[in-house]
Amino acid sequence: RVGHGLAAHRPEAAKRQRAQLARTLNLLLLRNENASWPLLTLPDKTDTQLSAAVLRAEMEARNPRLASLRHQIEAAHAESDAAREKTKPVFSVGAETNLYSGGDVRDAMVTVKMSLPWFNRSAYRADIARADNLRSATESDFAAEARDIYSRITASITDAENNGRLALAYKSEVLPKSMKAAESLQNAWALSKATLLEVLDSRRALLDARQEQKRAAAARQAALQNLRALTGRFATIEGTK
Repeated sequence: RVGHGLAAHRPEAAKRQRAQLARTLNLLLLRNENASWPLLTLPDKTDTQLSAAVLRAEMEARNPRLASLRHQIEAAHAESDAAREKTKPVFSVGAETNLYSGGDVRDAMVTVKMSLPWFNRSAYRADIARADNLRSATESDFAAEARDIYSRITASITDAENNGRLALAYKSEVLPKSMKAAESLQNAWALSKATLLEVLDSRRALLDARQEQKRAAAARQAALQNLRALTGRFATIEGTK
């Protein structure tokens, strides 16, 4: 009775957990908290090849974090260039005229002005050093972030490929053998050549194999969605070669 009660409790607990996750997602997406979600379906195709080089190029082009850092690098370069421009003398030319009340020109004067930045050389050098340090730090942050994201991409590729092969192995090898064994034992039990316990064990082994196949397929899809987020793509990774 205890075992039967636990077996009946697990599906209900899973349904409650799914309902809680659905409400959380609805709140995060500003939807009605009771809005329904479609049932998850897993694709049958699990042998898609993923290219680390292609996904890395996608990451460098589309990842939002790298795009933000890239803009910061551009701003740091502009600030560094502006600091260097301040060390150069600036020339300006002007003209002044005085007019009679009748509108005739009384006199005119042309002026030439030049700034002398050498007197503030130490301040300008400090500004240049600060701008260069900021640019170097931003470039280092970009490189470190790119390495971290790429390492997570390679880990997700490995997870996707491993779980894809595992799901394929269950589908092509384990499940057919388990189904055949369960069918054979059921036929043997009908002929009084096998016990009911053996039949039940074979059915349980078949259910376990199906569950493991689905679990591997789901883990592969999770890795693919992680790749989708890391590369900044808004389309599925399926079909990438």
